[in-house]
Amino acid sequence: MKTKIVYVVASLDDDVYMEQAIVSAWSARHHNPNGHIEMVCDQDTFATLSSGTRAQYKDLFDKIHVREFRAGQSMMERSRWMKTSLRQTIDGDYLYLDTDTVVCADLSYVDDFNFDLGMAMDCNCEFRQSLVSDWVIPAMKKMYGMDVTNETQYFNSGVAFVRDCD
Repeated sequence: MKTKIVYVVASLDDDVYMEQAIVSAWSARHHNPNGHIEMVCDQDTFATLSSGTRAQYKDLFDKIHVREFRAGQSMMERSRWMKTSLRQTIDGDYLYLDTDTVVCADLSYVDDFNFDLGMAMDCNCEFRQSLVSDWVIPAMKKMYGMDVTNETQYFNSGVAFVRDCD
């Protein structure tokens, strides 16, 4: 598999995000033994991976990118920033996976994708048939002033293929 598998993790000892990433990375490595797995994390998350019970799993990742954040930025803010700037962090094609993803098969077929950006439809269906449309429509109206009633596509941000291109 030439396409990198990439995780973004913002986690402290009192949550499960790193443990989820460890399980996901283990499953990815199990089904893709020649795959290249990278993680992007903040300095505090990296510190928790460098000592204690998490340290034994550090070798699941071929490369760890550590991003520095100022004190006071929440883990949610850090996670969002790292995810939305991932293209500036990772070189080459990558398959981004959320930490709660379990890989159940060989993923080498993604090397043959003939598109530059790919995401799965949320709930694997058109937006109006989605289980979330009834609360997303009013939430989008309230938060952003947008009427998305007639939209047909709503993507799950937990899995994304990104080709390294202009």
